Amino acid sequence: MVYSMPSRSILAAAIIFSWVTPLAAQSPIDCPLPGITVAPTDNSKTFIRKGNGEWGAPRASGGTHRGVDLIVNASYPDNAPYAVQPMAAGTVAYSRLNGSQTTGYGNLVVIDHGTGCYSLYAHLANRPFTPIAAGGNLLVNVGDSVGPGSPIGYFVDIKSDVDSSGNAQTTSPEARHQVHVAFIRAPSGRTSTTSLAAIVGNDGAIVDPTAFLLSQGYQYY
Repeated sequence: MVYSMPSRSILAAAIIFSWVTPLAAQSPIDCPLPGITVAPTDNSKTFIRKGNGEWGAPRASGGTHRGVDLIVNASYPDNAPYAVQPMAAGTVAYSRLNGSQTTGYGNLVVIDHGTGCYSLYAHLANRPFTPIAAGGNLLVNVGDSVGPGSPIGYFVDIKSDVDSSGNAQTTSPEARHQVHVAFIRAPSGRTSTTSLAAIVGNDGAIVDPTAFLLSQGYQYY
């Protein structure tokens, strides 16, 4: 199903759509996170984008989707439902614009959890932060210690009429407001202010976060 986001003029109404599909069967979580783990977004208001937003969905380029898109199914009058938080405690390994405001990951933060597992959060909104250099004035910088309960960004700045960044701006209407999440399995301790590839390296891999997201209570939409 494809729907159009409600206009900004009816934000206060917070119109909720209700079509939700059952949870898929879970598979083993193969990227260990330390200590307390949490959902990266408000899972009462955000959902896994079924179909094109799932891990492994085919792309027109011939590749496959290497992550999971979390989307909203309503409009809300404040930014709180659009906040993104770390899935577990860790250290920021990468924080900058990756691609451009309309291509690639857009504003991207990667967190090293110290267990051989990194988490990746893409398409963060251009406000309330605007990346002007490597690290720029994003909410977090490389080397910062972060943890659950403290936002690392927002995937929409609803008050300033700013949508998700990167190629989320050019995808189908129901996915214009999203955060793309994934895990990277690689030796901990890597940081970069220039290249995501420097963190993945030749011995790392981007891995499926679906089982973890389902364990945190997400549903499909």
